[in-house]
Amino acid sequence: MMRLTIDTTRVTGVIRGAEVTQAPKPPDQSTGDLLWRLRRQPSEGLLREAGTALGDRFLDGPVGAALRDELRRPGRHRIGVEVRDATLADLPWETLVPPGRTVPLALDPGVDLYRTTPHTGRPALVPGGPLRILAAVAAPDDSRGELLDYERELGRILDAVEPGHRTGQRVRLLEWGSVAAIRDALDESPCHVLHISCHARPGALLLETRTGAEDAVDAARFLRDVLPSHGSLPLIVLAGCSTALEGASQLPGLARSLLDHGAPAVLAMTTAVSDDYATELCARLYRSLADHPDRDLLGAFCDIRRQLAREPRPLPEWATPALFLADPELRPAHGGPAPAEPAPAPSVRQPVILDGMVRARHDFVGRRSTLRRLAGPEPRVLLHGIGGVGKTSLAAELVRRFEAVTPDGVVVAVGGETAAEAILDELRRRLHARLVRDDVDRSDPLHELLRTLGDHGRDWRERLAATTRATVPLLLVLDNAEDNLDGDHHMADPDLPAFLQSWAEHHPAIVTSRFPFPVPGLETWHLGPLTWQETRKLIWRLPGVDALSPAEQWQVWTRLGGHPRSLEYLDALLRDGDGRFGEVAARLRAAVAERDGAPGELGRKLDETGALIAQDVLLPELLTRLDDVPSARELLLGAAVYRLPVDRAGLAWQLAAPSAEEEPPAEPDGLDEAVARLLHLGLLAPTESGYLVHRWTAAALARLAGPHRLTEAHRRAGAYWGRRCGRTTDQAAYIGYALEGRYHELAAGSVSGALEYTVLACHELDKAGQWVREERLRREALALAAPGTLKAAECLADLGGLDARKGRYRQAETRYRQALAAFGELGADDRAGRVLHQLGLLAQHRGDRAEAERLYRQSMSVKERIGDRAGMAFTLHQLAGLAMDEGDDRRSERQYLEALALCEELEDLEGIAAAQHQIGILAFRAKDYDKAARCSETALSHFARLGDRINVGNGRTALAKIALARFDHTAAQEHARAALEIFEDIGSIRNIAESSQMLGEISRDAGDLTWAETCFSRARETFRALGEKGHTASCNRQLGALRTVLGRVADAVPCTLEAWLDEQRDPRGRRDLELLAIQRRELGAAAFDRLVARLVDEPTATDAIRSTVSFDAFYFSYPSPTPLGSAYVKLGIAAYERGAVGTARMFLQHALPLCEAADYPEGVAKCHEDLGHVNLEIRRLEEAKQRYRSALAVYERLGNDTNAAIVMHQLGQVCQEQRAYAEAEGYFRASVALKKRLGNRQGVSNSVFHLGRVAQLRGDRQLAEQCYRECLAIDQELGAWAEVALDYAELGNLRAEQDRPGEALLLMVQALSINRRIGSDNAVRNLSALRAQRARLGDEQFVRLLRRDVDEESVSAVLSLTALLPTATDRPGGAPTPP
Repeated sequence: MMRLTIDTTRVTGVIRGAEVTQAPKPPDQSTGDLLWRLRRQPSEGLLREAGTALGDRFLDGPVGAALRDELRRPGRHRIGVEVRDATLADLPWETLVPPGRTVPLALDPGVDLYRTTPHTGRPALVPGGPLRILAAVAAPDDSRGELLDYERELGRILDAVEPGHRTGQRVRLLEWGSVAAIRDALDESPCHVLHISCHARPGALLLETRTGAEDAVDAARFLRDVLPSHGSLPLIVLAGCSTALEGASQLPGLARSLLDHGAPAVLAMTTAVSDDYATELCARLYRSLADHPDRDLLGAFCDIRRQLAREPRPLPEWATPALFLADPELRPAHGGPAPAEPAPAPSVRQPVILDGMVRARHDFVGRRSTLRRLAGPEPRVLLHGIGGVGKTSLAAELVRRFEAVTPDGVVVAVGGETAAEAILDELRRRLHARLVRDDVDRSDPLHELLRTLGDHGRDWRERLAATTRATVPLLLVLDNAEDNLDGDHHMADPDLPAFLQSWAEHHPAIVTSRFPFPVPGLETWHLGPLTWQETRKLIWRLPGVDALSPAEQWQVWTRLGGHPRSLEYLDALLRDGDGRFGEVAARLRAAVAERDGAPGELGRKLDETGALIAQDVLLPELLTRLDDVPSARELLLGAAVYRLPVDRAGLAWQLAAPSAEEEPPAEPDGLDEAVARLLHLGLLAPTESGYLVHRWTAAALARLAGPHRLTEAHRRAGAYWGRRCGRTTDQAAYIGYALEGRYHELAAGSVSGALEYTVLACHELDKAGQWVREERLRREALALAAPGTLKAAECLADLGGLDARKGRYRQAETRYRQALAAFGELGADDRAGRVLHQLGLLAQHRGDRAEAERLYRQSMSVKERIGDRAGMAFTLHQLAGLAMDEGDDRRSERQYLEALALCEELEDLEGIAAAQHQIGILAFRAKDYDKAARCSETALSHFARLGDRINVGNGRTALAKIALARFDHTAAQEHARAALEIFEDIGSIRNIAESSQMLGEISRDAGDLTWAETCFSRARETFRALGEKGHTASCNRQLGALRTVLGRVADAVPCTLEAWLDEQRDPRGRRDLELLAIQRRELGAAAFDRLVARLVDEPTATDAIRSTVSFDAFYFSYPSPTPLGSAYVKLGIAAYERGAVGTARMFLQHALPLCEAADYPEGVAKCHEDLGHVNLEIRRLEEAKQRYRSALAVYERLGNDTNAAIVMHQLGQVCQEQRAYAEAEGYFRASVALKKRLGNRQGVSNSVFHLGRVAQLRGDRQLAEQCYRECLAIDQELGAWAEVALDYAELGNLRAEQDRPGEALLLMVQALSINRRIGSDNAVRNLSALRAQRARLGDEQFVRLLRRDVDEESVSAVLSLTALLPTATDRPGGAPTPP
């Protein structure tokens, strides 16, 4: 092995380890002239003359003599040439002829010549398996040089790699020559050779960006950004023009620089090269490496160079290619066993847009010029063309490119028949999925957009206009839009083109259709067949056509054009074994002549006629291949009517005997053979979920079949999907199956069958909250049903129900009344009973309770008469809700239990869940949070099982309220957010508003007033749009309070004023006046009066101001150092007393600094004391203790013994909760002593009671009982029955600890009886204690002990009240009778 190192001042030769040096001769004018002539017009003579001149200048001396001596030795000699000076790098070193020899080193059969650099590069990691080549063409649109002819370059690469492809090499061609595309491909699958065709400039390859801009890539960046992460890329072939040339730049040559930066081997061209030579060189090199993987690259390359030099050629180009090597022993294809290869893709293309998702094709073929024109961040195009030409695949590729440049973009993909609202609903679902996936903050405008999109009460134009506020790019993809066209190829739905135009004004859109139709804002782009070079790439995937000779493949293209599906037909014929290409070609030639009047070349004309010829000639020919397989034709036609993939049962159904249609048919004999033949011919495609006939093929088959055969196939398909409906528990799948059944029933001419499937689908769509889709189906059903029939009336009633759920109450009532009249005329009492019930719901919603009850009872009467027990349960449920609204919780619970009994009898899980949910709400109102949680959780699990997402959300809301009541803000927020996500996903606007309001309450109670204000504002706007005054007033009331406390009183007044005007006759109106009076004091009378006058008309303003002034005179009649501070204290106390602990805390914290600033110690002490109450309630014990101590210090300083005794007691309670029992006892005893001195016997009893609790907790049961008995005597004497109940309850707990359950139960029942009779919330504590005993003892012993001391009615009442999860046997109990 020899190495020559050359620069301008020194030549060094290393031969057999010995180093020899010499100085080169100075450059002369004759050599320069020779090289100039060689570049202008190369010839064999000039090449050899140049080589001799180089040898004379650089090797005429000791180095040349040593080289001559070495070359005389026998064997192959390897010579590496390292040129260190950039000014010498462009010289044609491959022509070098040493002095004394006549043959250039590159052509000497005993010499393997290569170029090298001082850096040896990283060791080459060689992938295993057969030779794999990755080829890319880079043709930037904005290149400053000559535009690269992409088709020519593609053909050149194809010519180079195709021989290898035919002999087993694995070749992949990239459509784009970008750094990212090449890197992704190399990371995805390691290869041995990277073949790049592109322009270059000194030191850089001119690749392209994703958008088609020129991207100059130097060697360092190329290896950093292109070399795969696994580092295995043995050979880089730079096939573009002059990719090794230095030019005038001082930068090292690109190829040499690649070697310097670590590339193992680079093959580049030193000057312009002909397509023929470059193609032949690469093709032979790749074949040699593939056939002889053990052979080194250098030897193979040099032999091929010499072979080509010996062959006659127009130009001598043997000196043009230069091989740059770090290691002359490199074997790029010798990498061990092959890695596992992915399974080959099926020959028939899979759907790329399915279930709203765009699934991009792997290794997309062709369409580069189209993509260059259309791809980018904002495509707006309508792609049209004949079926099977690749419109959907192109759309998917455009989407992939959109996502590459806008990674945060949201793609909304819909297919087939659709509508404006359906597209917006899909947009809402996609946005919701993005928000959940990325956990987007609730303050992001996308959340507001989501709520607007879900407001089905708004016109689609208003909802679409809101998308302009989207903070992420949006792309609409409408596939197969021809399904929305009428017979004249105009849009059947006039709203849809208007929607598309409006969308395109603000967002990109891609529409595919077989037929063009005008949409302003969308470019209409006709998609024709593939070009010849693109077709060559596609042919590689079609083994039958791929096996043809290149000349025969050319004939295929000239006869059929580049229509993908046509080529697949031909491929199937040729693969079948009997198809002779000559015969097929003759028939195609005749068909072309018949259509055109003369032989033609369709590929050159890019005419779609080839696709039609394929249907006329190739498809019938394929069908004849089925004749020897029984049932294959029948199976193909049956499978062709399916729009979605089906399993083997779906195929078997098409061959079943008619009598077997209602049950799954047995697989007929010969099914396997028929399926295998259809798969082999490509007429049936395997998919992940079954089998499918290509849509274009299905349409052609439909034209060939008679109407009777199609009708029968659709009828069988409808039966198949009906069976699938009955066997799935997945809601989305059920809906899809039902809609497919509907489609096939309509296609078979069965309107009644289609209507039945419509009802099934709509029932589930309603539960899923997909109301837009449901409405479209119900409207279509109404149009299908014959007027005056029962079906038509049912459709009217169903549409009325949908109107009601979407908030269109007037329209709902109109439709219900029409349906009721129709049912009456038809004698359909069962339907009439249901409509009466729905009318009752509407009346209840608008607040007309009397009319609602009348309609419910009328409905109950009808249902009882006809024995409709399920309907009775449904109406009982609503009557119970009406009782709940009226505050009669016991009557409500009784009716819910009656409904529950009927539902359990009927095994109606939906009714059971609804009753349990409502009973949980009643328990919540009674503050029985354990029972409320158990009922809500159980109902929630039932709703989830039913797929009833609306009520799953309602269940989450109930659990959020329970958690909030327990002051578990974390759990409350978790449940509320989960509910909001569901409601946003399905677009339930009212529920979204309720969830937002609840999140506001949670945030306010947690102290985050700013976010609480945001939530309340959003909820208010939605409630206001829905016309719900009560909820709007509630949000305004909360906003008024928040903004007042936040110091934005002028912003608060409009909220409080609106709440008062909406509910001034409600008891809550007094609270609004109270706050208005405070706001008037905050702003000043004049400013407040002016503000009110601006907000409302003069009479209303006068009334509001007069009422506020009057209330102010009363409210601030008591003197105070800080009237406002005292007012806020009163607001806090009032809020605490009604259970609004978070609101109380907010007002008290606002009042405290006002009282401190006014030097008002009584107010300061009261604030601290009440904040202590609040913090004790929410279990912030340390803060409660600090507040109480602060209050006690002030009271003691003021000598206020009464309040000091109370605060001492509260401090004892805090210490008791902290298990600081000694400290607690000290506070309680101090409180008792002070209360005795003050003569406060009730207070003494209270503190002694807690001394008993502390003693019991410390294990001193004797002292505990002594305390409880002392309290009981005092409380009975004073007639303090609530306290008497507490004494009994604690004595009962003490007996339970002493394992005396009989006595414990008696005392607990006594406490419960008193508390239920006086309406005390402490009854919940009694129930909790009784439940614990019931769980410990078991039902049998629990009942036996109860019956020993109490009557049977009281036993039943206790059992009912202690049941966490009520059943049909439970009955609502009053108070148990005291023993």
